[in-house]
Amino acid sequence: MTRRNLLEETGGNPRILVVGDDIASDHALVRRLRDAGCETRIAPDGPRAMDLMRSAPPDIILLDVPMPGINGFEFCRRLKLDEHADGIPVIFMIDRSDTMSQSRALRSGGVDFIAKPVQDDEALVRICAHLTIRQLRQSLQEGLAGRHRFGDIIGGSPVMKAVYRTIAKAAGADVGVLISGESGTGKELAARAIHRLSRRQDRPFVAVNCAAVPESLFEREFFGHCRGAFTDAFSDIPGYLAQADGGALLLDEVGELSHAGQIKLLRVLQEKEYYPLGAMKPSRVDLRIIAATNGDLADLMQKGRIREDFYYRIRVIHIHLPPLRQRKEDIPLLVEHFLRQDACGPPASTLPAHMMAMLCAYHWPGNVRELQNELQRWQAGQALECAADPMEDLDGKAPSVGFDPDPGNGPLRNALMSFEKLVIARTLQRCGGSTKMTAEALDIPLRTLQRKIRNLGL
Repeated sequence: MTRRNLLEETGGNPRILVVGDDIASDHALVRRLRDAGCETRIAPDGPRAMDLMRSAPPDIILLDVPMPGINGFEFCRRLKLDEHADGIPVIFMIDRSDTMSQSRALRSGGVDFIAKPVQDDEALVRICAHLTIRQLRQSLQEGLAGRHRFGDIIGGSPVMKAVYRTIAKAAGADVGVLISGESGTGKELAARAIHRLSRRQDRPFVAVNCAAVPESLFEREFFGHCRGAFTDAFSDIPGYLAQADGGALLLDEVGELSHAGQIKLLRVLQEKEYYPLGAMKPSRVDLRIIAATNGDLADLMQKGRIREDFYYRIRVIHIHLPPLRQRKEDIPLLVEHFLRQDACGPPASTLPAHMMAMLCAYHWPGNVRELQNELQRWQAGQALECAADPMEDLDGKAPSVGFDPDPGNGPLRNALMSFEKLVIARTLQRCGGSTKMTAEALDIPLRTLQRKIRNLGL
């Protein structure tokens, strides 16, 4: 396939902006790009690049580090703050041996880097890959406004739609991703969604529970071993790194890794090679690390349990999954999904309205996983254990605000709105009418509460 045909697969004639003193003087690179069908413009410094970018936004920016005035790292950080540059991939040009600059380039907002001296075939292949990913990401983001699910992730609340947008961006950048959130919020689902939308989607996805790997077996589990490496090593056994080669490795509960394990993995990420136990020659590996944690890695870093260099390498992009109690408007969607995915269970419409109200009132410390377990219990004929009867107030009195526990054949949303009105009214009364205290008690943003108060006529 010719270089021009390669670009035609992405729509043809992409606009390329090359920035940097060295790149602008590399007429051979510019000529190769133009010969391949790229509309190429050059800028020797940051101010000129900003002018060109705002006058006609490019599809890709190729960025060198040395520049007059600010360097490429600082320019990239400023670029990401400009609304005209939203979604434009930045590919750095960095010396092959300069691993520190490669890591810094990704932290400053670059999606990739190409080793210098630049090989035109490598540059075109990477440009095409990121153009394709950008087009996919734009298509996904255009369809997110009305979505109530994203792959296997269920939810149509504003906080979840923000998560979907970040997942789409993360899929287009082949860098380390850290997914945080309480247990049961769906961190592995988010990791798999990133992998399925990335350029590595046809390669393996390997999930590892770091807490389940003893320190004494770390190298054996991650690096694998060769025949004869130790007693009972009768054949070569690939480790997690070899199994995930070309794809993605999910480090679940990454905060449980020891310092020694962090150093070994950091070296793999920097050098892209490792030694299996018993091997005389290193094995090359190309993979993406996605880490997940239910703790606060920044706090663990401050306490010395997580190395700073390891933390910043795996946390180029951060995605936080909110707990279920902060997106309770998604509970009816989740209920419908979990009841329908069990072919033997009843359809979601058979869930009594007062039970749905109980589910929406509960605080769900176990998050989505606990909700699924509760519904499985109910389908098996067991009573719900997630909450007390919602018709009984804390003082044992019946509610005075209109809530009909048996709406008959009325819409489910009417019952939910009635119950929501009851909960907000009771909480407002207990908080002496203070909307700030009420919002804190209900664990929702103040503006959300104020909007609900207006809409419900309270």
